[in-house]
Amino acid sequence: MQAVNNGYKIICSCPTCGYFYKKLLLENAYFSQAAQERLQTRNNEIKVPLGSGASKFLSLPKAIYQKVFKDDGYFSSIAPMDRIDLSQAVLDLGEYLLSFQQTHDLTFKINTSETSLIYFASCHQREQDIGQPYLKIFSTIPEADMIQVGGALSCCGMGGHLGYKKSFHKQSLKTGQSVFNAFESEKDRTIVTDCLSCRLQFSHVFDRKIVHPIELLEI
Repeated sequence: MQAVNNGYKIICSCPTCGYFYKKLLLENAYFSQAAQERLQTRNNEIKVPLGSGASKFLSLPKAIYQKVFKDDGYFSSIAPMDRIDLSQAVLDLGEYLLSFQQTHDLTFKINTSETSLIYFASCHQREQDIGQPYLKIFSTIPEADMIQVGGALSCCGMGGHLGYKKSFHKQSLKTGQSVFNAFESEKDRTIVTDCLSCRLQFSHVFDRKIVHPIELLEI
């Protein structure tokens, strides 16, 4: 928190780390008394955040909902305002680079001759509601030919620690099969993903080069 209090942003190259700080750590923090006071909530209401950005709030009758909306989650022992302030200071690396590119007229280059790429955005990246920053960055590089695979419900199948369990292995592969099929149909493309768990899963299935998008970029 010291870095955040000093005005620094926290940049995460790992979508899972970013998801933890932006989403899981923040969970229910806005229902705390401290957060409600910051929002200048009236005595007879409770404000509930709409969406992940918490820029808009819905006002509900406190008498009805105060027992439903409580800061009683796993991380409730940590000061709620610290959780909120930290969450708001965290940026995904792709999100940060895209913003910097747009505000500073920055030109990226691709640092490899392997310019035919296929990109998969992990579940934890998509859950941050930041769009597809790496796709936008690579779209500004004339030499790069990046396509995306997977939809809103697509998953590599690793499932966090479950992917390391022998008993879950078959289900893990079944879960990720649609993504694997998409990769198989584009055999000549380098696989790109910013999630380490996805990268491990893909490396178990394919004998192909798999990289984090930041490994391909230079100024």
